[in-house]
Amino acid sequence: CAVIFRRVSAPLDLVVVPVLLEVTAAPELAADRTRLEFRVPAGGPAPPPQTVYLTAKVRAVDFTVSVSTSSGGPWLAVSPTSGGTPKNLSVSVDPRGLAPGNYQGTVTIAAEGAANSPLAVTVTLEMIRTAPYFEASGVVNAAGYQSGGVSPGEIITIFGERIGPERLVEGALATSVAGTRVLFEGVPAPILFVSARQTSAIVPYFVSGRAVVGIEVEFEGARSETVRVPVLVARPGIFTVDGSGRGPGAILNADLSLNSRDNPTARGSAVAIYFTGAGQTRPAGVDGAINVPPSLPAPLLPVVVRIDGREAAVEFVGGAPGGPAGLFQVNARVPEQVTPGPAVPVEVEVGGVPSQPGVTLAVR
Repeated sequence: CAVIFRRVSAPLDLVVVPVLLEVTAAPELAADRTRLEFRVPAGGPAPPPQTVYLTAKVRAVDFTVSVSTSSGGPWLAVSPTSGGTPKNLSVSVDPRGLAPGNYQGTVTIAAEGAANSPLAVTVTLEMIRTAPYFEASGVVNAAGYQSGGVSPGEIITIFGERIGPERLVEGALATSVAGTRVLFEGVPAPILFVSARQTSAIVPYFVSGRAVVGIEVEFEGARSETVRVPVLVARPGIFTVDGSGRGPGAILNADLSLNSRDNPTARGSAVAIYFTGAGQTRPAGVDGAINVPPSLPAPLLPVVVRIDGREAAVEFVGGAPGGPAGLFQVNARVPEQVTPGPAVPVEVEVGGVPSQPGVTLAVR
């Protein structure tokens, strides 16, 4: 295009000045990374900073940078906080005082005139739990998986995180297995097996008479927080064939064969039912002991067996021979009035406390 100037005093004297008008696109911010992740062990040192390379398309721009976090306080930082493109931004985190969990933050980059300003870089900080961790609801009867407390001598399972080695290791009633201990008020309990997310132990008998007991799990020298649970006089759970706490029970017929749909017991015959959570015994329970006849410990509390809702005659109840203290066997005779079937309900009641529902017996 051109601009024409005309002097008033000389109408025909024209001056033409050429003008070039160049229209360009607005600059755009560009970052080589728009998402950063940090993983830090709880209580551990700060990780190395991460770098974001900031550039601009079309032309260089000046920028400012700010940070924000959604929780956990001001744990996110960036340097420098202003400058011109291109530039390396150093993003760092300060994990001090942060509890285990995930934290979110944002690095916001602003540049005047940039078409995509502000540009956001999201930051995730994961604080990894290093000490063993479990909750009261994760302390359950090993047979029936009921929660809500423990009873003396009960075989329990603890579900949690980092409560043992990654691969399961059997305990053979030792109080320390593969670097793992289960402590009741500081007293180590006999262990059946340990693994990273599931560990099984036997509640020491000294808890009898207490209202509440504190439980800790120790693994490789790191100890969990103390988890306090009620102490119950009894919390019976019947063992089942598949270990789920439901379905066919771990029950032997009179000939010592395993009861099943294909091997039912007869009405009027005796069966042996295996359970835990009967509470204190006579003589008093001994932690980690093996039940050896003829001196088998018997529950102090009365034991009732119901089959198909009918009370069965109990012929024997005591420690299961060859099993650890806390594992019980009750021999009961199947009532003649029971309706035959492959899944007849079975219940063991100790001191008025029933076992878990859903356990069955096959009766012909």
